[in-house]
Amino acid sequence: MIELLGAAAALAFVVWAARRLFSPRAPHAPDAIDRDELEAAEQAVRDADSTGDGDTDADWGPGAPRR
Repeated sequence: MIELLGAAAALAFVVWAARRLFSPRAPHAPDAIDRDELEAAEQAVRDADSTGDGDTDADWGPGAPRR
């Protein structure tokens, strides 16, 4: 009985591998970039960084100057 179970598992593996090997694959197409939206987001970040509201706690993380 165990031999039959092993044979069934081996057959299932061979079928799975063959289907995976011979299945057609779609070429990878990169997502289109909305340049206008990207530029608007970058401008919003630049505007947020240049507010100069005196919030010195905003500069934190690696590379931030120690006080």
